[in-house]
Amino acid sequence: MAMVSEEHAETLAAALEGAAQTDGPSGVLVAGRYRVLELLGSGGMGTVYKVHDTELDEVVALKTLRREVIATPGALERFKREVKLARKVTHRSIARMFDVGETEGANGEKFLTMEYVAGRSLGRVLSERGPLSPSETVAIGTAIAEGLTAAHAVGVVHRDLKPDNILIEDGGRVVLTDFGVARAMEATDVRATGAGGIVGTPAYMAPEQVESTTIDARTDVYALGVVLFEMLSGELPFEGETALAIAAARLFRAPRELRALRPDLPSMLVDVVQRALSRSPSARFASAQAMGAALATSVTTTTLARRASVPPPAHVEERRIAVAPLRPGSPDDAWMAEGLAEDLGDALSMIHGVRVKARAGAPAPGEDLREYGRRNDVEALVEGTIRREGERFRATIRLVSAQDGFQVWAHRFEGTTGDLLRVSDEAAQAIAKALSGATVSAPSRPASSAEAVELYLRARQNSTTFLGLPVASEQLTRAAALAPQDPTILSALAIVTVLEIFRPGASPDLIARANGLAERALALAPQSPEPHLALARVRFAEGDDAGAMRAAMRAKQFGPSVGDVDDFIGRMLAERDLLPEAIAHLERALWIDPSLHFSRIDLARTNGLLGNWPRAGEILAELRARSPQHYALIGMRLALWSGNLEWLEDIVDLHNAAVRAFHRITYDSLRSGSLDEAAWAEVEKVIEGVPAVSRPARLFRQMDCELHCRFGYPEAAQIALERAVAAGLADLAWIRRCPVIAPLRLRPGFDALVRTVEERGQDARHAYTAGPTPTLSG
Repeated sequence: MAMVSEEHAETLAAALEGAAQTDGPSGVLVAGRYRVLELLGSGGMGTVYKVHDTELDEVVALKTLRREVIATPGALERFKREVKLARKVTHRSIARMFDVGETEGANGEKFLTMEYVAGRSLGRVLSERGPLSPSETVAIGTAIAEGLTAAHAVGVVHRDLKPDNILIEDGGRVVLTDFGVARAMEATDVRATGAGGIVGTPAYMAPEQVESTTIDARTDVYALGVVLFEMLSGELPFEGETALAIAAARLFRAPRELRALRPDLPSMLVDVVQRALSRSPSARFASAQAMGAALATSVTTTTLARRASVPPPAHVEERRIAVAPLRPGSPDDAWMAEGLAEDLGDALSMIHGVRVKARAGAPAPGEDLREYGRRNDVEALVEGTIRREGERFRATIRLVSAQDGFQVWAHRFEGTTGDLLRVSDEAAQAIAKALSGATVSAPSRPASSAEAVELYLRARQNSTTFLGLPVASEQLTRAAALAPQDPTILSALAIVTVLEIFRPGASPDLIARANGLAERALALAPQSPEPHLALARVRFAEGDDAGAMRAAMRAKQFGPSVGDVDDFIGRMLAERDLLPEAIAHLERALWIDPSLHFSRIDLARTNGLLGNWPRAGEILAELRARSPQHYALIGMRLALWSGNLEWLEDIVDLHNAAVRAFHRITYDSLRSGSLDEAAWAEVEKVIEGVPAVSRPARLFRQMDCELHCRFGYPEAAQIALERAVAAGLADLAWIRRCPVIAPLRLRPGFDALVRTVEERGQDARHAYTAGPTPTLSG
């Protein structure tokens, strides 16, 4: 079921022909009984779904079990035996276990069903809020202890207690889950689980679990102590580079002092936690009941709620999904299939709680979906087909789990080309409902003419390369004339127009034109990310870096998973010398969209400024394989900075005459070991043709400065630096850190130039730390 092949695809498509035409549930029917409603999440044991039990007409949770978990001989039988034990436990703080089953087919998936708890895990609460208050910790901790007491009373040890297995129901109830890995207390030897046994999570294991010796109720007491320590401090009681190193640490040293991490804690509460974490089981509480009683008296309050009082989440946990190109009905429909998939990715990127990997590609024929999910670091895949019939099209879009191939949602759409963007919005909203906790943050777009939509989708394909920009600009110009009220088309045209300022002979009116387009788009769609990103690029080109950052932060607010937004913010932060933050945004941008080669350029450059040449070299190698033209842009500069001639690439087919000239003279000079003055005079003529106060002028003068420093011309290098600053240079990281211009840092006047650059970047840095500001429409 988890294999993607032609046969599999055809079977799924055939199954959808009926279901996708109805307004009813479209998730796969598991074992002829459980209709998949939502993907709730995935972890080490398997993937969890919210499903509708069609026989009992109620909602339950269904967990598919990873094949590697049950691959050991005898593991499935042992697991069933342990689930039977778990079914003996009945308590309001324990999720009820219902059944163990298997899906149809030769390669059926093993699953178990249990009580569905509408809430979120304690792990998610801690990631959102950090440490909890003592009273909240005690309220949750005593409820956990009560649940463990009920389990121990019928002879069941949980063995895998951790924040991710503790749910906080929306009504406040605390619920323990994953009792499927429990063991009977009479089966006391942990080694009985065998080589592939399920024995817990290393960071929360008791010492006796790490040593594979006898376990009993006190093993769960230890794990509860670790959980309490984390709830109160936000950290684990032991440190280590890996989970196994953390687990091993408890065998050789005492846990960290909780009071050192949080001095305000009541001493009685600290004593309870420290006792639970004793190395020897005999030194711990004799039972979970005794520990719960000690917890209940450890904090003095007038009224200590018996329910956990946890505020609503500050943000929604991200679900990582990939959007694969739709399969076209014929080669002539390829532009439509690729364009709709990319636009659907854009629409999904506006959904809070979803991180979308664009251009991930489809699974290879016969590739196991688990391998696809691991390779792309995603939980689910959006895929489908599209076929054009005359003026109309038919598209089937589905959301499939990358862990087990279960279809979570599917629908069939029909219409004309002009309906494609509407279909993209509708599909995104439906997928949001199928992903737990996701919400749509942007309104649907207005309808446009079929010709305008086709021009827009074709322009998307052309705008991904330097040589395709003129064609994309012409197509978007025509599309905007046909659909002057479409903010998506206007935004795309504004961005392409800004990019054209770097082309030779570009009109000085381009920035004003781009600004008008971005402002029109923003007025039409103030809560969509594209107009804000377009405006950010315009402000950046104008030299208004603070305005650019403010617009980019608003784009981030409305499009949390737009790769171009993280790419833009990362580039600006790198120039402001906020390098760790820049790297985080650039890495995220590349996760979202691996085709963002400028993110790689900025990552390579940033690592070069940090002196991390091995990492810079790794990024350059990846860039060289993916896009030699982009590689040439940064490879020549890093070769100039470091003197590493292996990074030079003799590629002269670059889109810009000045860049091409710089590349040639850098290549020739580094090879010969000296600067050719005659060749430099020709480069200078090209630079003089660039507007004096512009981003291209700043870039070329930076490169001018680097080149003259490398070959021992400090006076000429300083003149170039002064010209770069006069042109509006705001690249603080470069002027502070670039290794090749080090000789200038001791020259008179250099510190004054640094202060000028630093002052220019202050407003942009403040705009980043302040976050997005409201738009006029709120």
